[in-house]
Amino acid sequence: MVIQHQDGSTTPVAGCGVVCVVDTDQLVVDFAAYDPDGFLDLYTLQLLYGVDESVDLLSLGTPVASPIAPVWAPATSIVGPYYSSTGGIPNALAEHAVSPVWNGGSMRLTVSATAAFPTLPCAYLMQLNVYKRPIVDCLPPGDDAQQNISFQSFTVQACPAPQ
Repeated sequence: MVIQHQDGSTTPVAGCGVVCVVDTDQLVVDFAAYDPDGFLDLYTLQLLYGVDESVDLLSLGTPVASPIAPVWAPATSIVGPYYSSTGGIPNALAEHAVSPVWNGGSMRLTVSATAAFPTLPCAYLMQLNVYKRPIVDCLPPGDDAQQNISFQSFTVQACPAPQ
């Protein structure tokens, strides 16, 4: 994860790190939502902050194939975040995944830092939840028996004004 500045330079966001942002900055997140067995169900990517506050990063932009995908999770253009759904929600089947297989993969999401970080200064926790479709006892989404949760904490503040 990096903060991309208007001049093209980047600032890495380390776990427990502190970064500053300005209005023109972008948050760039490379992540993997991948199931080698092909039964990926859905994933979520959120920023948690304050007291029970959150930002759904996937509502701010659409992931694309990651240019820095690791060998174990290849880049994908079928980004979901759902395997299937109704009501116009982006899903893998609508993106031409071949049912019943959707592996997911490595993706990149780029969003406005101002939209991602509504409160400054503040500590944030980025949380990626990845759910696998169970083979037996098909449970409704959110009740998936097989899930993986990854998170990273960091602090964001407004950059000081140039003098």
